[in-house]
Amino acid sequence: MSIKKQRPSIDHSTLSRSGCVSTRARKAALERSRRLLFGNGLPLPSCKQPSEAEILLHQAAELRALAARGMRPRAHLKKAIELEAEAAWRIITRHAKEQAK
Repeated sequence: MSIKKQRPSIDHSTLSRSGCVSTRARKAALERSRRLLFGNGLPLPSCKQPSEAEILLHQAAELRALAARGMRPRAHLKKAIELEAEAAWRIITRHAKEQAK
């Protein structure tokens, strides 16, 4: 018993005699498929995304862990310090902007 691979279905109404699909027909077919699959679009993600400062602090913690295990300790510690300073700057400037409002 062999399993045949199914070929993707082709919208033959969009093909010309030569077998090519025009740009207009391709665009219309893609739009029909999009509406069929997604309707009015996908819902926005409901989970809270981390701020840029949180991302930087997480990266700094990972670099410090690498340095603690002996993997390029000076370079990783230097980069971790830079990332932590950048995160602190972003937190301070965000707080200052909120206070100004």
